[in-house]
Amino acid sequence: MEGLADIALSRSHGPHVSTSHEHVIPYGPESVLGDVLRDQQAEAIVRTYLPHLDDELTHVQFRHGTLGQLAGFIRELRTDPETRAALFAELAAIPEPVPEAVPESAEADVAPSPDYDSSDVPVGSAQLVQQEAAIRWQTYELELHGPEHGNPYVDLTLRADFRLGDRTVAVHGFYDGQGAYRIRFLPDEEGDWAFRTASNARSMEAIEGGFHCGPARPGDHGPVRVHGGFHFRYADGTRYLPVGTTAYAWTHQGDELERQTLRSLAGSPCNKIRMSVFPKSYLYDTNEPELYLFEGSPESGWDFHRPEPAYFRHLEERIVQLGELGVEADVILFPPPYDRWGFSEMDPAADDRYNSS
Repeated sequence: MEGLADIALSRSHGPHVSTSHEHVIPYGPESVLGDVLRDQQAEAIVRTYLPHLDDELTHVQFRHGTLGQLAGFIRELRTDPETRAALFAELAAIPEPVPEAVPESAEADVAPSPDYDSSDVPVGSAQLVQQEAAIRWQTYELELHGPEHGNPYVDLTLRADFRLGDRTVAVHGFYDGQGAYRIRFLPDEEGDWAFRTASNARSMEAIEGGFHCGPARPGDHGPVRVHGGFHFRYADGTRYLPVGTTAYAWTHQGDELERQTLRSLAGSPCNKIRMSVFPKSYLYDTNEPELYLFEGSPESGWDFHRPEPAYFRHLEERIVQLGELGVEADVILFPPPYDRWGFSEMDPAADDRYNSS
């Protein structure tokens, strides 16, 4: 019997096709439950045999598993071979569906406009706020106050090239709402750094400046990196031996429980926590998060063109608090299959936009 993790990771696509040229079986043991439930006739058959499917504690994960895997977990199918055979027989008898026209794209990707600002906007006129000095291995931030027209999340590009001697590090910025843009850099060398911005918004193009980076704080060893393929070390070479725990959705639980989590970590031997950017729907994660990653709601849907800055500020705050405890954040960036909000089914354009932001 496969485990729940196997169900969650299994991704079969499309109807089951027999080797016979006489009949195509639309749905069978290899069909993914989520695909089956999108077909009204097939869904009706499944729910006839499994009337309490939505009451199963793990029904969210089941949607990403095959019907064959499902039969190993749902009691009605696991313990009654006749019922299981009857279900598959009825599904196999469904007439072959007429193939739907494949759209050119579920969503056209958005290409930033080269002339986001009009020609009368002075180059480099955006207000720049920067720290006077930096500390090695601590985040150094440039804050720009620029335009808000259109949708800056997808219409605008921004980066800064940070230079120290002959070395240049390119860092992309992001829109943080209300006309504020941020570029965050982690200087890993002491010395006098210079920077210059590049943007398709004239007001944020070619802004230059510099700062001095001083030594690291006592006890700060820098980011953790893989060493020798099998071990970990901090950037300064100090060995890192992870003693970790897992709390995927702890930043989605509300202030009281999140602070309790931090207190528990402070009194534990753990120096790493595995966590997820996206919320998780599972046995003990039945609450609704107070904040979501995108504008919208579970009822009305999500605007994947517009991230929600308040959510990401909250996530950043919690990661900083972990760092203050000496706990490394092992962050899972991608949506988990344990999802009831639709994040795991973002189309390719939305996936690419999120992954590159």
